[in-house]
Amino acid sequence: MGSPYNLCRLHPDQSRPELALSAESMELAIVWADFFKANVDLVTESMAFDPKGADRKKIVGIIAKNPGIARSQLFRQSRMAAKELDEAIDSLVQANLICAREERAGKTYKTFYYLLKDEEVEL
Repeated sequence: MGSPYNLCRLHPDQSRPELALSAESMELAIVWADFFKANVDLVTESMAFDPKGADRKKIVGIIAKNPGIARSQLFRQSRMAAKELDEAIDSLVQANLICAREERAGKTYKTFYYLLKDEEVEL
């Protein structure tokens, strides 16, 4: 049969391929299935199922990497429209996942954002 990765062989009349499964190919399939089963959480963590969920996940990721990030920096790093950024921030604040702190900077105020929870955030 040759390599366990070769799952096809020709039918005796040479007209069509015939599926040939060996013990080695089944063992390899089991190893791959176990690998994917063990790593499915890594894949699903980075998925978002709607655009707003993706925006929130992006904001949480940026704040996690830069605790105390200023709103202007968050705006630049997220590359989102101001309305989308505001909606994502409002949603995260209401869910108690991030908090905002305002500081006086001359005649205006600067806003800084922090994560409230250190564990994995489920959005």
